[in-house]
Amino acid sequence: MGRRTRRRAVPVRPRRPVARAAAGLAAVLGALAVPAPAAAAATCRAAPASAPTIAELPWPQRWFAPQRVWPRIGGGGVVVAVVDSGVDTAHPQLRQGRVRAGRDLLPGGGAGTIDCDGHGTAVASIIAAAGVPGVGFSGLAPRAEILPVRVVERDADRQMIDSDRFAAGLRWAADHGARIINVSVVFYADHRAIADAVRYTLAKGAIVVAAVGNGHRDGFVDATPYPAAYPGVLGVGAVAENGSRVSTSYIGPLVDVVAPGADVIAANPRAGHRRLTGTSFATPFVSATLALMLAQRPDLSPAEAYRRLIATADPGAGPPAEYGHGVVNPYRALTERVTAQTPVPGRPVADAANDPAARERAARAHWNAMASVIIAGLAALVGLGALFAAALRARGRRTGWAPTRRPAPLPPRRTQPSLDDPAEAFFTVPRP
Repeated sequence: MGRRTRRRAVPVRPRRPVARAAAGLAAVLGALAVPAPAAAAATCRAAPASAPTIAELPWPQRWFAPQRVWPRIGGGGVVVAVVDSGVDTAHPQLRQGRVRAGRDLLPGGGAGTIDCDGHGTAVASIIAAAGVPGVGFSGLAPRAEILPVRVVERDADRQMIDSDRFAAGLRWAADHGARIINVSVVFYADHRAIADAVRYTLAKGAIVVAAVGNGHRDGFVDATPYPAAYPGVLGVGAVAENGSRVSTSYIGPLVDVVAPGADVIAANPRAGHRRLTGTSFATPFVSATLALMLAQRPDLSPAEAYRRLIATADPGAGPPAEYGHGVVNPYRALTERVTAQTPVPGRPVADAANDPAARERAARAHWNAMASVIIAGLAALVGLGALFAAALRARGRRTGWAPTRRPAPLPPRRTQPSLDDPAEAFFTVPRP
């Protein structure tokens, strides 16, 4: 074989145009490698209004008496997502690690721990606010963890939320450990993105608890509330302290349970408290009850938790269209034994109609009964008198109307000697 010779590689110099193009490309890549300026931190265009501290014990806590179950369980270890206007962690009752770093889907991003509206802070506080000395208000599940997902800046209860952003918030919450997703905002139109997001969260094993809205008006058909209308979502209505439905709370088949939602005390951003009314603030009571249940029984599936919740609800004051299966009861939900049978909502007895004619008939019947009793009494007296008179007549005829007994003789009358001077009676010795 012939001997192979190695050829030395000779470097080839690029032509000038090629070199210039390469240098320009390197400059562009270098510019892209420079980090972009950080997005501006989320801020409020208008600061939330301040509020005073309310020290009184709220009526829902008098109703539920949650201190009976707190020694057993307080919701610890259960993550509840609040898809709303954010949660202000500056409030004294929402510190101490109760609020996780969440997600802000508004421009600027962040952890969702700013609230320019107060809606989300109020909802989160009803679930997990810590008790502080001198204040009666605290959350129903104070050991639960709040995962804030900020999807709106202001007017959280006035349809100012982008549906795609809201759907993204639901998905993010399900992907980051939320077992319960509290939705205290209502859409009155069916959005494909939200429907798909709800199906996604339910498939991930989360429980979606949604307000049914405050759009009821007498004489009008209620608009359909979403996401409460989607299959698998738990719809919540509102009741007042006397147990009656809040007048604006939705009426229809989408009400699963009701909870306190009138004159409810909740935390205000930064400090203080507010009094609020609506299904938005009834919904977190249900979410907190579910958090207590899952903390006690982590193995409960969403279907089992739903069954236990409605099976232990107290009967409502009206039909299921207004009260669903009844008023949520945290104590019963944690302490009662529930069978595998599907609960059937009880139908309460309807109030008697206001019928003036019926009232008049009842009054007339009452007086007739009283008159009958009086007449019967008089007739009995007359009958007894007649019998007595007949007996006297028969006796008189037998005896010829003569007395049957001789009168007893009177005792002899003793006479005293008369005294000329009455004073002598004091000086006369009586005879034996």
